[in-house]
Amino acid sequence: MTWGWLPGRIEVEGCDAPWPEGERRSVELVVANTGFATWLSGRNQDGGVVLEPQLWSGGRDLFRGRPWIPLPRDLPPGDACRIPLKLRRPIGRARLRFEPHLFGGGSMTLCGATAFDREL
Repeated sequence: MTWGWLPGRIEVEGCDAPWPEGERRSVELVVANTGFATWLSGRNQDGGVVLEPQLWSGGRDLFRGRPWIPLPRDLPPGDACRIPLKLRRPIGRARLRFEPHLFGGGSMTLCGATAFDREL
């Protein structure tokens, strides 16, 4: 549950085309808080921000069942943080998505934040 609008955005640096099938890359999630309220670290659990990773290929989410990614630190209004990841591009068509959630709550896209969602 939230008491207000929580706008923000997620970008992924390093996943631009061309990205050959099977290639492993180091990428960075860039999470920005564009609202008026501090986003709490996902390590705080209740009320903290976590990112749900999804990698769709062949009609299934290859990341299903993996742990969600916690925001590593509190993110004050106007601030951004970077989260390094290593990803391997699947064979065939693929779609990468990161959706912000409040830990123990719902999707922050309902409160003004945007998810990262891109065909690879």
